[in-house]
Amino acid sequence: MTVLSWEVWGRLSDEIFLQPRATRFILEGGAQVANWRSVGIPPVARIVAASPSSASSPFAGAYVLLANNSKLYLFDGLKQTFWGISLDLPQGLTISSLALESNSGTLAVGGAGWVSSCRAVAPPTSFSCASPVSFPGLGALTTILLQNTTAWLGTSTGLFYGSLSTLEFTKVDQITQSPVLSIAVDPSTGWLSVGTPTFLWRQVSISYPWDGREGAGQGGPVWHYFWVVDNPPGGLVFTSSLLWVGTQSSLNFQDPNLELTRIGPNQGLPYTNLTLLAAFQGSKYPEVGQDSLWVGTNGGGVMRYRVGSQGKYEDFSQNGWRYFSGAGWMPTKSYGGYGNTVVALDVTLVNGSECALVGTDYPGLSFICFEEWTLKRKAEHYQAIVDQPRHNRHGLVADASLSAFGDLSTATTHPGDNDGLWTAMYLASQCFRYAATKDPAARANALRAFAAMEKLNTVTGIKGLMARSFARPEEVDNWSDHWRNSTTEPGWAWKGDTSSDEVTGHMFVYPLFHDLVAETEDEKQRALKLIRDTVSYIQENNWYLIDITGKPTRWGVWNPLQINQMENWFDQRGLNAMQILSWVNSALHLSQDPYFLTGLKNLIGTANYHLNLVNLKIMLLGDINYSDDELTYLAYFTYIWALQQKSPDYLDKYFQLSINRTISDIKNVRGSLWSIMTLAYLRMKGGDWKMNELDLLGDALWCLRTWPLEVIDWPVDKSQRRDVRWDAEEDRDDKETLITLLPYDENVVMKWNTDPFDVRGGSGYSEDDTAAFLLPFWMGYYYNYF
Repeated sequence: MTVLSWEVWGRLSDEIFLQPRATRFILEGGAQVANWRSVGIPPVARIVAASPSSASSPFAGAYVLLANNSKLYLFDGLKQTFWGISLDLPQGLTISSLALESNSGTLAVGGAGWVSSCRAVAPPTSFSCASPVSFPGLGALTTILLQNTTAWLGTSTGLFYGSLSTLEFTKVDQITQSPVLSIAVDPSTGWLSVGTPTFLWRQVSISYPWDGREGAGQGGPVWHYFWVVDNPPGGLVFTSSLLWVGTQSSLNFQDPNLELTRIGPNQGLPYTNLTLLAAFQGSKYPEVGQDSLWVGTNGGGVMRYRVGSQGKYEDFSQNGWRYFSGAGWMPTKSYGGYGNTVVALDVTLVNGSECALVGTDYPGLSFICFEEWTLKRKAEHYQAIVDQPRHNRHGLVADASLSAFGDLSTATTHPGDNDGLWTAMYLASQCFRYAATKDPAARANALRAFAAMEKLNTVTGIKGLMARSFARPEEVDNWSDHWRNSTTEPGWAWKGDTSSDEVTGHMFVYPLFHDLVAETEDEKQRALKLIRDTVSYIQENNWYLIDITGKPTRWGVWNPLQINQMENWFDQRGLNAMQILSWVNSALHLSQDPYFLTGLKNLIGTANYHLNLVNLKIMLLGDINYSDDELTYLAYFTYIWALQQKSPDYLDKYFQLSINRTISDIKNVRGSLWSIMTLAYLRMKGGDWKMNELDLLGDALWCLRTWPLEVIDWPVDKSQRRDVRWDAEEDRDDKETLITLLPYDENVVMKWNTDPFDVRGGSGYSEDDTAAFLLPFWMGYYYNYF
């Protein structure tokens, strides 16, 4: 086992990390979707980011937008507002290209056979323009690049250069192919690169070995073209001294030695069919310290590539890449809205953060910023969500159902089959939060949720039997045989056929509430009574959970005859053994009632349930069940918690073998909850482990930091991605799955019973209750891991 010092743990504490966050806008022609803001501007064709050298510049954090090929707008990234830009140009001109030099306030615009230079007279929204000029052979402008006082014009007929002050231009005869698709300037040398349909052209320095001279013999660089990029080099940008070349099928970069390297799907490119490139020169800013590349695609959204070293912060990208597509990141329609075509793109520094403004074909805009966050701030963000009334149903914590795609104003709550389990996981988060912070709000939340879980028990009228859910009769959407009116609490209905999932949630959280939140004797006794009643009821009924019908519930089975001897229960053998052993042990520890010791001896000494634990995790084809992983770990932790409170270790090496094997088998999900629960046991017991503490904590941090800020279940389709590997075997539902784990904010929003390797998921019609983040975070915070 690797034992880490507290100094090492300190370096892995809750440090600042880069959190991507998207704000979406709908443009004219796009239907109102979700809560995205509609702005009254036409579809955008070009975006040019301002990058002034001074943060006090009126152009700081600004973007110039070309819409409808005739109107210019300014987007203020600081205030996230839009302004019209006034240009005193003749009416009727069609603008096809523009460039901005934000330090001087110079704007170059052009179209079919004309170009003009504009100066800011009331920056940043009012410009005075020179009369447009035209000259023979100019052609239609495709791109403009400003380099100090020189303007470079890429046109349908070739490359031109000249002065914006005189608007006199000369054609570059060495560029023998047209049209010019893209232009980029090397910030280290000031030399140009140009993309045409089949060539990549660069100004390069030529060494003459016979006389030691460099250049073309005339004091400057020479033009040279390269054939070795596939497809037309439609996008060119520099990050520091690296030239990036985007094509339809690959991304390429050329280093200062002119060596080209191709990046395709086999090298980690998430999507092909590239449309636009934008470079963020983050190395210029001490607060960022890292360059990045943004890549727009046709149908695949936008991607960000971390260039070079990590810089100041780790941003937890997938092999350097982050991938933003679909409604979770960009405006899109409510059906089939998985991919977006990027039609405009640029990136700059906004209030200390790297921010890209992305125009899509929806039509819409997405403003994606990499902000400085901590996990504590993220927990506060999720707490604010779950504190909303839409997640509180009579004290039970619930997901919110949305009647309109992504629209939180349409949220309602409904009874569910696992209300006790989900409320238990939220309640546990507040138990750890209160224990770690003594925040009165956490205690109030815990008391409210505990009262609701207590009601799940009292509403049935049977001591030891909890309901799946309770509701007012008029709230029940689908009245079935399992719903009935309460005889002990008039005016309420409850759902029976309670599953082992529910019992697991109840028995997981009651000891935590008892030890961490309960402060009065009454509070402690209420929790202890629920523990005793539940375990006694199962034990006295020969290890079954008996429903109001007098028969066992469908999944309330822990009887050794069925668990050990019936073939159709083989996949529950280890799990159900772990559940009942942990619950009886917990009841014994807290009550000191010898009745539970008798039960424990029966389960271990007669039924040999401890042997079932060793191979608990089922790895058979078609039987990998992520819900069972969740139930396993909640039962594990119930046992771990009792051990930490000085309970005898009745399971000894069998428990350690079980949890060691399980965490080794599910480490591919890098789950924060499983990692932190395992750490809690590992630090207490030690031993020979397949995973060390550093691995587990690193996985927990990665998982929590990549958890999506928005917890609406936006549709996600990973089948279009080129950087994933497919599993050769189908899952338990005969569906194709992946073996590539993507960052959790590139997945569908999850609970801990969800398969992170699913190819498709989400609908946009529900919002999660956030306990999947809050529980592992506050548990880790309680244990001083963060």
